Amino acid sequence: MKFGELKIKNFLIISEATVSLANRGLLLIEGQNDDDESANSNGAGKSSLVDALCWCLFGVTARGVSGDAVINKKAKKECVVGVEVWTEDLNCYYIERGRKSKRLGNNLIVQHVVIDGLDVGGSCELTKTTVAETQKVVNDILGCSYEVFTASIYAAQEKMPDLPALTDKVLKTLIEEAAGIDRLQKASEIAKNKYDKAHDEVESIQQKIDWTTNVLKASEESIGRLKEQDEDYVKKQQAKIAELTDDKKIAEAEIAKITLLSKTDIEVLENRANVVKEQLNNYSTLEAQGRKLQNDFNIEQNKCVLLKSDIEKTKKRIEALNQDATNLNSKIGTRCEECGKVYKAEDLDTAKKAVESQIVKANEELTSQMQGFMTQLEKAKSFARKVSEFKKNLPDVTALVTELSAIDSKLKNNQNHTFEIKSKKERVEMIRKNILECETALGEESPYNKLIAKEVENVSENTQKKAQLEQSLLEAQETERVADSVRQLYSVKGIRAHILDTITPYLNERTAFYLNTLSDGEISATWQTLTKTVKGDFREKFSIEVQSVKGATCFAGLSGGEKRKVRIATSMALQDLVTSRAENPINLYIADEVDHAIDASGLERLMTILDSKAKEHGTALVISHNSLRDWIDNTITVVKKDGSSTLVESK
Repeated sequence: MKFGELKIKNFLIISEATVSLANRGLLLIEGQNDDDESANSNGAGKSSLVDALCWCLFGVTARGVSGDAVINKKAKKECVVGVEVWTEDLNCYYIERGRKSKRLGNNLIVQHVVIDGLDVGGSCELTKTTVAETQKVVNDILGCSYEVFTASIYAAQEKMPDLPALTDKVLKTLIEEAAGIDRLQKASEIAKNKYDKAHDEVESIQQKIDWTTNVLKASEESIGRLKEQDEDYVKKQQAKIAELTDDKKIAEAEIAKITLLSKTDIEVLENRANVVKEQLNNYSTLEAQGRKLQNDFNIEQNKCVLLKSDIEKTKKRIEALNQDATNLNSKIGTRCEECGKVYKAEDLDTAKKAVESQIVKANEELTSQMQGFMTQLEKAKSFARKVSEFKKNLPDVTALVTELSAIDSKLKNNQNHTFEIKSKKERVEMIRKNILECETALGEESPYNKLIAKEVENVSENTQKKAQLEQSLLEAQETERVADSVRQLYSVKGIRAHILDTITPYLNERTAFYLNTLSDGEISATWQTLTKTVKGDFREKFSIEVQSVKGATCFAGLSGGEKRKVRIATSMALQDLVTSRAENPINLYIADEVDHAIDASGLERLMTILDSKAKEHGTALVISHNSLRDWIDNTITVVKKDGSSTLVESK
């Protein structure tokens, strides 16, 4: 796989540029900062050129810049980077990413522009609905992820990984992906899913067998219970017949004890009741007459009371007049309270005569009142005798009511006895029918026989079903065993571990080659899959052991220049692994200021390696702020002027 034309617009410091990356050999990228002569090449945008490629492919630069931060500060919009990706089978993909672009927005697009050597002009669109989904398409085309790209293809000055310092998990993941074993991870997941499915099937069948076993046990227990119930059924029917027969006899005896009135007796009682009712009905009329007589008597009696009251009033008036006469006699010889004159007998004669005259009249009136009272008293006595005689002739209502109640009670009791006899006869008939039903049931087939036959049939069916399930279980267990073997094969301890073990010698051979060249054999870096513990035991752990003849026993103990050599050697070895293992090896190597902190002899060896890389991969980009034209003739100068950079190529 190789990269063709790279187009850049308003990306970081670069305003606009187009550069071909295919078969460029060893290509030096220099910088020229015309905006700041003191900066020399720094800040010109050398790394921005290759960062544009990294951002276009993965949406982030090797230095971790992403989002709106990649937009040229002067333009502030229309940031677009596109690159051609050619595969060895004559297929070309155009990958283009935009940021605040009027045409692309913030999206990533992928087009299949050449298919099997035929130019289709981008008519085959591979872009998905989301950037994340489209990114997966890009990763599939490249055959590597951002982590592998920056670890093996793009040795960035600030992003070159300290492979010896990575953890076991991160280093192993990186190596697996670089070697293409990450595909085995998918195979491992598929194998695990198949095993889980087979295991679930085994458990499902076993659950069905257990359920069928429980059903069989329940059916057998049910048959036993039904047989017992069948025996109890006959006994209960017989006991019920005996009980019903006894109830029938008792009811018939109770009917025989009940005595009913004759028809004649009923007629006599009903006739007498009618007579009593008529007398009671007439009593209200007589009672009204009696109330009228009583009312008349009360009126005459009240008249006597009034006359007697008048007599009493007259007597009191006569007494008062006699007292007045006595009082006049006592005033003779006393003085008048008003004029002071002494009263004489002749002075009171007139008054005395007047009082005496009133006394005579009052006595006459009293005599007349006494005569009227006696006459009224006789009249009232006459009414009293009439009331008394009338009451004597009134019938005895209490006796009539008592007699009528007794008659009603006899008739009601007779009616109740009639209903009771009817009810008991109906009960006797119902008992007789129940006895007949029980006798009929005993003569027919027991209802439990059908249930027992059904359960026996269930036992037969479930026994056959259980046998089939047990056979299916054997087959499923065999499938599970095979799936488990495949799962173990693709597990971290299976073929993946085996491949890692075979990869380690290759990485050691390539690392030794580069590191011996760079350090003249003074530094060694060994890739290992096992690590010795403090107890002297070995455990599985992926690591890189670094040593120096100058005394350093680990990567951390090296000098800055020595660490740079180890990083370059392990990164190049990793790229060789990607090239040897990948389906579409990427024919590009980017060395961004890898010459930093390397002495003159080391630099000469590094240039030899980079030259071989260029010949091997077709293109090796070397970015440096040092003058490397003694080793590299083909150059691109990134010139910064007025806040933006452009490219100037020279050969």
